[in-house]
Amino acid sequence: MSKPVDTVEDLFRWSSEHPIADTSRSAFDSIKDKIGKRHATIMAYVDECQSYGATLDEICVGTGMLVQTASARIRELVQGLELIDTGKRRNTRTGKKARVYTRLIKGEMS
Repeated sequence: MSKPVDTVEDLFRWSSEHPIADTSRSAFDSIKDKIGKRHATIMAYVDECQSYGATLDEICVGTGMLVQTASARIRELVQGLELIDTGKRRNTRTGKKARVYTRLIKGEMS
């Protein structure tokens, strides 16, 4: 699973060239104990979908997470090399095309 996220700097290590706003620190402090569980919930759902994968919309419906929550956690999982964008696109409930994510199997990266 992805590395533990203990500080807001861990969460935003990809953007170290930008200062972290006090509002971001406050928001992080309010959810930091839930991030690992939410990552696990998303990964379990994606694993259930197997090679079919899952869109953000499908993950939200399947897990009950709000889109803002799931979107942020998916981004972290992609950055942590746990999920990948398959390159496939599938329609959401509103008819818009969405990325399809699946678990990155270690050794698949070139």
